[in-house]
Amino acid sequence: MTDQLSAYQRKRHELAELVGEGGRTAEGLHHWEISRALHREAGDIRNRSFNVVVVGEFSSGKSTLLNALLGEAILPAKMAPCTKSILEIQYAETPTLHVYRSGVELPEVRPLAYLKEVGVIQAQEVDDARREIAESKIDRLVVRVPNSPCDVGVDLLDTPGLNEASERTTITTQRLPRADASVLVLRATDLLSKSERDFIEDEAKKDPVNRRWLDNAFVVVTFADVAAQDDEAELDALKDRLDEFLDGVLQPMGIAPGRRYFVDARSALKLRTGASATTDGMEFGCFEEHLRTFLAEHRGRIEFQGKKLTAIAAIERATDSLKADLERQAREGKALQEAAQKARATVEQERKRMDRVAADLTGKAPRLARDIVNDFRANAGHWVNTDLVAYMATQRYPDALVARTKPASEWYVAKATSWLEATIQTWSSQKPPEYLREMMDDFARANQGDLEALRANLQTSAHELGLTQFDQGDVADESPLDWLTRGAAGWLAGGPLGAAVGGLLGWKGILTNLGVNLAIASVAAIAGVVIPVVGAILVAAVVAIAQIAIGQDSAKDRIRDRVVEGLQKGLPRELEKATRGIETSAVGIVEGVAQELCKAAEAVLAVISEAATNAEETSRASQAQRELRAAQLRAGVRSLEAVAAAVTQLEA
Repeated sequence: MTDQLSAYQRKRHELAELVGEGGRTAEGLHHWEISRALHREAGDIRNRSFNVVVVGEFSSGKSTLLNALLGEAILPAKMAPCTKSILEIQYAETPTLHVYRSGVELPEVRPLAYLKEVGVIQAQEVDDARREIAESKIDRLVVRVPNSPCDVGVDLLDTPGLNEASERTTITTQRLPRADASVLVLRATDLLSKSERDFIEDEAKKDPVNRRWLDNAFVVVTFADVAAQDDEAELDALKDRLDEFLDGVLQPMGIAPGRRYFVDARSALKLRTGASATTDGMEFGCFEEHLRTFLAEHRGRIEFQGKKLTAIAAIERATDSLKADLERQAREGKALQEAAQKARATVEQERKRMDRVAADLTGKAPRLARDIVNDFRANAGHWVNTDLVAYMATQRYPDALVARTKPASEWYVAKATSWLEATIQTWSSQKPPEYLREMMDDFARANQGDLEALRANLQTSAHELGLTQFDQGDVADESPLDWLTRGAAGWLAGGPLGAAVGGLLGWKGILTNLGVNLAIASVAAIAGVVIPVVGAILVAAVVAIAQIAIGQDSAKDRIRDRVVEGLQKGLPRELEKATRGIETSAVGIVEGVAQELCKAAEAVLAVISEAATNAEETSRASQAQRELRAAQLRAGVRSLEAVAAAVTQLEA
């Protein structure tokens, strides 16, 4: 049995080695998942064993037959049904018994002596064994030995007796459809007992899947030497009787009952161990040879072809994965270069767009200045000629003070100056912001398309280069100007606009409310231009009233009136100076805003330009690595293709 099975096992190991070679190739290329899959497939091929299930009644001679196959008395004769499951015989270099108990994950390892006392278990010992098994709740027993045929990938499975409890018979029938081969053991001295006939008939009536084990069955009749001792004709009659029964039951179901052997298992075992025997084992040698041929050439060929197909499919998947990796390497290198080139073109395009937008904003400065100046002109006369007169009428130099011309004039000038400064400050905080807001709203509407395009194009370039700071952000309706400012906050933080409003609102929403924020910054600029002009007018008034002689209380009123009169006369002369200053300040504010917007845009453009440069440098620096990786992948593909070709050529 060993030669053909050994040859098959060598082929199977050769197939496993080829698949493992593919796994090592994938591992060397860091394709860990593919490597694990191929190594797992190689392990399945290498560790796959044939399952030969032995079925028969208790005391049918199963243990002796198994011992004869093993060439050694491993299992005790008349062994008690020691477990509700199947007794498995597998390969191991050191003989051991593995006992699996209910509720215990790991097996208990014992010497084989636990399973047998040398020779045959006596009746009392059988009862003791049964009692121990019942008490310890043994679920499974696995005998591991270095004997043939286990050493060439054959597992022998001894099932519970057919005349045992129905629960144990069910265990047997559930295991049979998965067997590579089955051995149905019958006893010649009680051939075809009722339980045996019922079992065969019931199995033959099952669906094709569950009865297919009968196609792979070997019917072995033990104790044939006993039946033949008295009369050879008796043995022939038993053979005819068996053939008639099997033909009658199996042939109608399309099952060919062609394998049946009458054996003397005890003599076969003795001959294997070198002892003298009464017979040559009769048909045992033929049974063993046929079982070997069936496993190696029939089941083995089917199994091997299936494993070949599975292995080839796994190797082809690995090859496809390497090819995809190779293509991805090429795409990534090309995409990085293209993204950098595209980003540079986008930067230049958007820089021109931003210059155009900023120029449009700067062009609105004269209109802003005109609106503010006109409003100032309209209000200035009313302030001095009406509001200031009314205010000063309520002011009277205190009697407690010494009524000298200079102190009185200075007192009235201070009152008038304080009132005018407060009035101008109020106007500056209200009117210029309104005009700024209107101008910025008009600017945003007129340039909405350009600003949206600028944001969209820059976001696309940033995304392609792997930048995340210019994504949409938390606010879904964030304006393009808000987005631009948020992305360039570092630049604006150092500018005059940032210094004026950054501490008030932070960077979020700066440009959304640009009119209001710039107005806050412009208060000092507008008022700072106008108030010195007012001061110049008041100085002229003070010089004029310095000539007045003071002699009575009414003189204080004349001083007050003269201060007002001086302001009224001086206002027209100084108004042009004030308006020119307002115009200059307004234009400067708008130009500053335009500069800040350009800075914000340039900050974003600079980040994208730098990312493009880095991408180009990275692409160039990694080119050698990509080429090396590509060469490795191509070599890996060739190696896997060679493995697939070698697997295809293997024959069982």
